Amino acid sequence: MQKLTSYILKELFVSFLIITVSLLCLVWLIQSMRFIEQILNEGIPVSIFFELSALVIPTILSLILPFTYFVSILYVYNRLSSESELVVMHASGVSYANAAKPALYFSIILMLFSYLLTLYIVPASYRNFKNLQDLIRNEYSSALLQEGVFNNVAKGITIYVESRLSASQLRGILAHDQRDPTKAPSTFLAETGTVNQTEKGPRLMMSKGSRQQLSKSGNLALLEFDHYTLDIMTIDKASNYRWLEPRERFLHELFSPNMEEYDNIKNLQVFRAEGHQRITQPIYVLTFGVIALTLLLTGNFSRLGQTRKIILAVLAILLIQATSLTVKNYAAKYSWAEFLIYLNAIIPLLIFAYYFIGEHRLKKTQRKKI
Repeated sequence: MQKLTSYILKELFVSFLIITVSLLCLVWLIQSMRFIEQILNEGIPVSIFFELSALVIPTILSLILPFTYFVSILYVYNRLSSESELVVMHASGVSYANAAKPALYFSIILMLFSYLLTLYIVPASYRNFKNLQDLIRNEYSSALLQEGVFNNVAKGITIYVESRLSASQLRGILAHDQRDPTKAPSTFLAETGTVNQTEKGPRLMMSKGSRQQLSKSGNLALLEFDHYTLDIMTIDKASNYRWLEPRERFLHELFSPNMEEYDNIKNLQVFRAEGHQRITQPIYVLTFGVIALTLLLTGNFSRLGQTRKIILAVLAILLIQATSLTVKNYAAKYSWAEFLIYLNAIIPLLIFAYYFIGEHRLKKTQRKKI
């Protein structure tokens, strides 16, 4: 039995490693593509590119881990079935429940590793990622202004650039500044401009344009200018303050945020939904593993039957994942929906585990009667 456990664990580990690394590299490459043009054309150091790319790896890994392990179980146990190894094991006295134990052991190990990822490594890496992004925005601001799209360079600042005349020269500028809640938002239109780095941070130097500002009384103030300088600093250098997004926060920061900050009060329910989702996310490793094992190791073992079971397993986890996203969106708005986050992860686990145990007991009883 020990040799069998070691054999299946080895097969699972190798398959899981190959599938996870392959998918991780693919997603990482797609995520990194948006930085490549800025590296080649705008002068951002390659070291920053690799640092940014490395910091997104924990987030990607935490998201794909349940799915890659699910695929690993499907691959290994389907191969064991198609090559009649499961039949030989069963004939030699090894029950399908015992054959499933190595996968369950591995599921628990991966679930614990996933908790380490989601509760500690992911928020820490994502916070560093956002800090580095702000540093790039402040020191390489012109590189982040893409042509033909609205660029949210910072909270409350949106800039549109029609085209570039050169690496630093911009044409057809529209900028909207609503950072100061005590003042009316301002909209700037300019024919040309540049982004210059100064000792006090990046500045958008605009030429031949106008500033429009609608007061609370409804009066439109129009100012035409030959030259105008707009501060596009993304953080306050004096206090080094930056509001933390939900994904950047650790668990205690989600459930007990600083209630003196208005943005925290406004996003309190969003924080709670993120916290509950983070607690349940690793459970999906075990849930998806049990679903795959239940559908592959119960019923008949024809090749056609295995194909149907694989399709059912894939449909089951897609449904669970879709429900998870829907439930989280509801929980971000309504506190009563928070418990649904836990039910979505645990109920499928209990249902499939109950069915698997029941099927195993039924076959065991039938063998005793024979």
